[in-house]
Amino acid sequence: ENYFGITLKNITFEVSDSVCTMLWGVVILADWLTSGNLEDKADVLFATSIMPKKPISEMFNIEKLRPLQEECEKLAVMFNDNSPSAIIIEAPMGEGKTEAALYLANQLLHSKSKNGIYVALPTMATARQMEERVSRLLVNNNISSAKLVHSEAWLEQEVGNQEEIDKSWFAPTKRALLSNYAVGTIDQAMMSVLKIKH
Repeated sequence: ENYFGITLKNITFEVSDSVCTMLWGVVILADWLTSGNLEDKADVLFATSIMPKKPISEMFNIEKLRPLQEECEKLAVMFNDNSPSAIIIEAPMGEGKTEAALYLANQLLHSKSKNGIYVALPTMATARQMEERVSRLLVNNNISSAKLVHSEAWLEQEVGNQEEIDKSWFAPTKRALLSNYAVGTIDQAMMSVLKIKH
């Protein structure tokens, strides 16, 4: 309740698939935390730092915005907390799509009061490259680096300082999508909602 803002106090509900799924997830998470003696570190593991809301030019230190990026700034003004949002960006290489997408994702975080982004890519190689870019952006905003999420990400994990040791709790693929900022392959996001064996 303290870390996720979820409470079942004074709530009456019918048993449904969605309620059972939510309860199942809460029980599994509680089991992971307590079996690893990490319940006292939950505040470190699930720290909710988000990037400050600022113009795309400041976010990426861009002197002259490309037309696509200017359009994205105009689009971001229309976000509000109740409307669904799906954005598709299509443009040739070098037009600033990545910066525009990350900018819009950050604007959505603020307008929808959320605290994380998962960037899904088709291959491990592209995920690895994008993780470096996203991590650089996060670190420049005093946020710890993004979690790399794909089937072989555990081979690339470097555990050094205490923050990284704490964050290593997210190393197993099943837990990786719980981190606030992650970059990985699309299959990891899809497997998180499919009824399949791990």
